[in-house]
Amino acid sequence: MRNILLILFLISYNYSSAQSMQIAGVEVVFVEGGWFEMGGATYKNLKFEDTFPIHKVFVKSFYLGKYEV
Repeated sequence: MRNILLILFLISYNYSSAQSMQIAGVEVVFVEGGWFEMGGATYKNLKFEDTFPIHKVFVKSFYLGKYEV
């Protein structure tokens, strides 16, 4: 689930400059990779232990289908 949220964030962050193209008949957009900090979620003083510690993650650039299938 967290990976899907990350991908959606990256798409929305880069979407304004994204250019679509077709690969094998599927319209895709380029998502530029980069570093981000992951982890550290808390909710009403409850710690989600599987999200600690906060750490840096690098995501490579990739193409993603423009439309949900």
